[in-house]
Amino acid sequence: MGNKRQSFGDNIEIILVKESFGICQVCGKQLMYEKKGRNYKGYEIAHIYPVNPTVSEINLLKDEKRLSSDINDKRNLIPLCESCHGRFDKPRTSEEYRELLCIKESLMEQSKELEDRHTYNLESEVRNLIATLSSCSLEVERSPLSYDPMTIDKKTDTTMTQVTKNKIKQQVNMYFSIVKFELSSLDSLRPGTSDIIASQIKTFYLVQKRKGLNQQTIYSNLVNWINSKCKNFSRDACEIVVSFFVQNCEVFS
Repeated sequence: MGNKRQSFGDNIEIILVKESFGICQVCGKQLMYEKKGRNYKGYEIAHIYPVNPTVSEINLLKDEKRLSSDINDKRNLIPLCESCHGRFDKPRTSEEYRELLCIKESLMEQSKELEDRHTYNLESEVRNLIATLSSCSLEVERSPLSYDPMTIDKKTDTTMTQVTKNKIKQQVNMYFSIVKFELSSLDSLRPGTSDIIASQIKTFYLVQKRKGLNQQTIYSNLVNWINSKCKNFSRDACEIVVSFFVQNCEVFS
């Protein structure tokens, strides 16, 4: 007996549409459309691995990766516009299967990263630090830090691009003393604040590391996380804070 094509509830469909950012991930078409003031579905829920594969599909996909052994698990589901769903199903090819599976994996990773941003807290005082770094007053007359650039070279591996490594070195050289001064100022108002911030950043880093993510991805996730906690401020300032903690042994140690 074949597998039954399951009817998915609104909650599952909302999760899947949200995960896909409201667009068909193959062609970019909006999954919902508005007509006469009402919203309508312009998508179908596609099974990446087919519900009831034909003999030829079983042979075609026998060595391919699967995201779940359960055909109706949301890891095997993705909303596509009707046209793309039809083309994907008929005829199914191994190349399109791999492409759609890769898209789904990327969406799942982004969803987990967004969840992490909301899950892990960051002291509100860090907004003061980000605000200072985002201001035009960064041309402060403080002497650049003299440090050994090998510290960063030794802590980073080949998964991080040379461009990012150079950016970290430059930011550390220019702003390390400024960040350190601002953290000390926070401590003078609330003792231990800098230690709490350092601990929170280290915890977030370790969670990312435990997931097996490479350093380039972890660096980006750290910046995105801090940026999400300090909205309306410069992303460059968030990168400076991450660079400080890379140099200061909290990250990639």
